Amino acid sequence: MPASPYRNTNGALWAIQQARIHSIPFLGTCGGYQHALLEFARNVLGLNNAGHTEIDAATPLPLLDRMHCSLIEQSQKIIVTDDTFRTMYGADSGLEGFHCSYGLNPKHECVFAESAMRIAARAADGQARALRLEGHPFFIGTQFQPERQALAGSLHPLVEAFLSAAVAAGLRPAVKTGILPVGKKAGFT
Repeated sequence: MPASPYRNTNGALWAIQQARIHSIPFLGTCGGYQHALLEFARNVLGLNNAGHTEIDAATPLPLLDRMHCSLIEQSQKIIVTDDTFRTMYGADSGLEGFHCSYGLNPKHECVFAESAMRIAARAADGQARALRLEGHPFFIGTQFQPERQALAGSLHPLVEAFLSAAVAAGLRPAVKTGILPVGKKAGFT
């Protein structure tokens, strides 16, 4: 896949689905955010033809598409639109760093309107920049990359909230929980 961080889209979607259905804390950033939207659209909303134009330019339902203005090594103000996300984020807005050229296609955002998938933050122009799954203990996706704040020696509030959720959930290596089939390596120690 061009510039995608995933060698296997179906494997990434499967892992996201496992986090969603087993109430495992999930923080998907950039590509993880995009794939969380894709997984939910396909597996919960039944939109089997939902796709990502970076992977398939001819997808019949381009849920994820190239953004009009690339956010490669750019910062942008986000505005929080969800109260639960606001509590985790710790503010009504903030300046966030991005490294992304693809995002939720505004033409298809409406597919999530009556679902548990909430747009939790937006850019000043209204574009979706974060999501939260209602009813899940911690399922957050951000188009921005809060983990990159560690490069400056600090911990982003969303990363801190994710770590707290993982500890509260008693997160153990996936092999021990039975989520990964025997013979697969858990990527968490």
